[in-house]
Amino acid sequence: GRRPSVYSNASRQKKGGGLPQQNDSVPRIEARKPSVHSIASGQKEKSPTASCTTLETFRTENSLSVQVEMPVIVYGPKALCQDVLKGNIPAGQMLGKLQESLLELDPEFGSHSLLSLPGEREKSESACLSVIALVTDNFEGFTKPQAPAVRLNAEQWGQLRQLISWASPDEETLQAVLVLLAIRSLGKSKRVTQQIPATAQRPEPALLYLMEHMGNVVPSMDSLSERSYALIRDALTIHQDFNLAQMLQGENVSASVLQLQVLVRKFNSDVFKFYILFLLGFM
Repeated sequence: GRRPSVYSNASRQKKGGGLPQQNDSVPRIEARKPSVHSIASGQKEKSPTASCTTLETFRTENSLSVQVEMPVIVYGPKALCQDVLKGNIPAGQMLGKLQESLLELDPEFGSHSLLSLPGEREKSESACLSVIALVTDNFEGFTKPQAPAVRLNAEQWGQLRQLISWASPDEETLQAVLVLLAIRSLGKSKRVTQQIPATAQRPEPALLYLMEHMGNVVPSMDSLSERSYALIRDALTIHQDFNLAQMLQGENVSASVLQLQVLVRKFNSDVFKFYILFLLGFM
């Protein structure tokens, strides 16, 4: 079963919050920014935005000051995906929205920065932007960072779009893949691997361990449904046993392809489609 949420509304007050420590073995992430995924402990997110509360002062007709507890609406991964699919985010604001909604990507307080992985954070951001461009059919946005000599042509773009049509990601799936792309590199952190069991030292097992036991390092996971959580877990299981990117580069032997067939039979087609969507983000 899935571990309970490590968050509570009390830990997300607008001031003085931070990422709660789950146990003494958690990496020392001394964040001062409140989580943007405010959900009650053990509960799933039920709305595109989450909220904490703050005391607001109002003046009555008799000039009396009263304080009322008001919700503070914050931007989360679900709201991000809804805005992406509706085309509500201008291209120039997309990176900022990613950093706002996926706490791990925050340049100052995010897990990548606090674990001294700034280069990996930039790779994760690029991967998220690539998937968003593919899902929204934004050819110009996808190819803009590419050098002219290696820029994707229209035919190649069409092939990638066919894969997107085949995978047919909905809002929930898009949210899950963006979360996975945002957190995937955290399993490489030496500060993480020094504090987890020897059996979980490779990047994928390390990330799975973080998901299960150190949720404060990967807070965006708490915004996901049980189905999305399972998709990420199963995709990481496939990735640690079979690296499709290596196969495309001719680095796998025939036995590895057979292993992939076994894994596809083990998991349903939704997992494999999700895995391909995940690969498209960083290949």
